[in-house]
Amino acid sequence: WEAGQTLARKLMLTMVSDFQQNKPLKLNSKFVDGIRSILSDSSLDK
Repeated sequence: WEAGQTLARKLMLTMVSDFQQNKPLKLNSKFVDGIRSILSDSSLDK
């Protein structure tokens, strides 16, 4: 859990920096796919 939160924070701060520099914003597709996989797997819900 903590590693995922750390990665999410890093990716969001990178996007904030890109926004401030008028760079195009890009989502990390591997991160999005990973989160999608976790959220769609009901066996992980306790």
